[in-house]
Amino acid sequence: MQTTAEFLREASDTQGRVELLVKFPVDLGLLPITKYVPVGPLIADQKLVLNAQPGRHVSGRVVKRDDQMAIRNVMVSWHSQKGKIEQTSLQSYTDIQGKWEMVVPREAGYLSVTGESAGLDLRTTDRFNSDSSGLERFTHPLDAGDANKVSIPDFQIDRINDRWVKVVDESGKPVEGVSISAEWIET
Repeated sequence: MQTTAEFLREASDTQGRVELLVKFPVDLGLLPITKYVPVGPLIADQKLVLNAQPGRHVSGRVVKRDDQMAIRNVMVSWHSQKGKIEQTSLQSYTDIQGKWEMVVPREAGYLSVTGESAGLDLRTTDRFNSDSSGLERFTHPLDAGDANKVSIPDFQIDRINDRWVKVVDESGKPVEGVSISAEWIET
């Protein structure tokens, strides 16, 4: 069994640091803290001071566009730049009612929805900000502000249209008993 000191030394990077991630309950209104700290002071039990910054509480829902049913287990993230999915600790997953909440900085930014849900068009790789009509779907701009609580309009996600496939032989006759599995069809 490893001691805490052994674990920290093993988990440290080439500069002898470990990454700490401190998350607070949402109702406190404090931003998560991500910081690299030297292992030595942690092992020596020296005092570590981290300054928590106030943010603003944002919340909303992710739903299916056609029937407004909740979509669960998709991630809503905050980003500082439009069109760029950044590595961030500012994220929340939707619950069974499609609801999410988190604390974000008071500066302007963007909220995005990513994830997978059977039959739903959540593919954001090639079109993070807009669909073919130019309407924003997966991103919501968030203006800078001092409001402590902000409610975001629902993210509305479309269903993927059914694709019917007919398998034929070389002469054009239908082939019976064929099973087709498709993870992603681009048309």
